[in-house]
Amino acid sequence: DSQKDGRNTPVATREDLALLKDIKLRDPLSEISEQEKELMWRLRHECLQIPDILPRLLDAVKWHTREEVSQLYLLLSDWKAVSTQTSLELLDCKYADLTVRTRAVEWLDRSLSDEELGQYLLQLVQTLKYEPYLDNPLSRMLMRRALLNRKIGHFFFWHLKSEISSPNLVVRFGLLLEAYCRGQGAYLKHLNRQ
Repeated sequence: DSQKDGRNTPVATREDLALLKDIKLRDPLSEISEQEKELMWRLRHECLQIPDILPRLLDAVKWHTREEVSQLYLLLSDWKAVSTQTSLELLDCKYADLTVRTRAVEWLDRSLSDEELGQYLLQLVQTLKYEPYLDNPLSRMLMRRALLNRKIGHFFFWHLKSEISSPNLVVRFGLLLEAYCRGQGAYLKHLNRQ
């Protein structure tokens, strides 16, 4: 069995750390074995030093166990910012947990300039389709950034408008369009003309 340090935390061997780094580098669609999941969970505090391993660690959490979910939330409060790609991965429908999604949006909001947000805007609007709640951190962030930057707002408006004909999105995207339009003031006349 593994050794423990003075705080009763498992000590990672050099091989364990190498395996964690290998897991982080794998394709997001590749499966990780049960043994690897157990190792990751046992060494979850070591994972703090490899921020972009977070999606793999989330795959190792037993979500039906309140104790593990509580432990994860404590870890998330200390987790360093992940890359833009990892943040986007955390917004996949596979990760429905609101706390995880909130952290991913916080990291994206901090790391993306308006220009970079413009590059990911279509993908993020598409991601809104899979948000578990109508009022969610992603839609709030996109709304705020769209209202603060007219260029982002313009594309945000048209991305929403192009999807609104879909019956399962009419409420979600309709609410966002209405909220956006209410925040436009005089610019709304310009959008109407378009």
